[in-house]
Amino acid sequence: MALFDTELFAQKLEQLAPTQQGIEGLSKWCMFFKSELKKVVATWDVQFQKAGPEKRLSFLYLANDMLQNGRKKAPELAAEFYRVLPRALKTMHKAGIAKDIARVKRLVHVWGERRVYSPNTIKQLQSLIPQEAAAPSSSAPPAKRAKTVDAPAAREAVMDKRLQPMATAFAKVSKAEVQSNKLLLALSPVCRKGLENDGSISELVKAQLPLKDYTGALENEVAGREAAIIALKEAVAIQEKGIKDAQSKLQLSKQHLQKVSTRLETMRKQHVQQFKAKQASSQPLVSAGPGGASAEAATNAGNG
Repeated sequence: MALFDTELFAQKLEQLAPTQQGIEGLSKWCMFFKSELKKVVATWDVQFQKAGPEKRLSFLYLANDMLQNGRKKAPELAAEFYRVLPRALKTMHKAGIAKDIARVKRLVHVWGERRVYSPNTIKQLQSLIPQEAAAPSSSAPPAKRAKTVDAPAAREAVMDKRLQPMATAFAKVSKAEVQSNKLLLALSPVCRKGLENDGSISELVKAQLPLKDYTGALENEVAGREAAIIALKEAVAIQEKGIKDAQSKLQLSKQHLQKVSTRLETMRKQHVQQFKAKQASSQPLVSAGPGGASAEAATNAGNG
């Protein structure tokens, strides 16, 4: 069997035409490398992040074709794509192109309808896609004048908004972990007989449903933790950029402070010198005469 060529696939992705023929052709080419699907998806992810907004939708259509054709031929493909889809959907969200986001929503909906992913996984993916804002009504009353917000409060609001995805992601992880642990506790007594070699059909049937629920809960937990890692990395990147900006401002501020301090010290010294010189020039000149008397006193005594 031919070996999968990462560079060749990257070139094919760059040249991918947004047509049904082009997408289906490349999908079949990818599915030819069933033993290398992990590399296929990893390359898809790298090139997706590099691609411009106009190309990313075609990448998702390619993933859709592969996922649907691989349901029976390569069921492991869904798990491989799920490792990278949350980041891809977040990238589409940031681009903010309304028509593309609507099409992405439709894709995720189709994956749910055709059971490409479990309902829990579909909910997780849907949570990464922004909700469309409602269009303003023509009969709506005129908007009120916006209140003036002071700059510090505005900056604090922006920071809170930046940290919100991370807080939301960790809250979902906590909820998913509680659910999976709850199902695990209920799993053992039910599935023990079903997992035994001599288990009856009824025991196997009883074991199947809780195992499915537990598996779905674990998938949801894994997806939540992956989303939390993405949110955490984004938060770290924001702080790293903030450090660089603050360090640059700090260096400039230190230079300004040094310049002002030096000028202030110089002016203070000049002021002291001028004050001393003025004080010295305002005092009368005196000289001591014989016996310690001043010349002025001696003159006055002679006149007397």
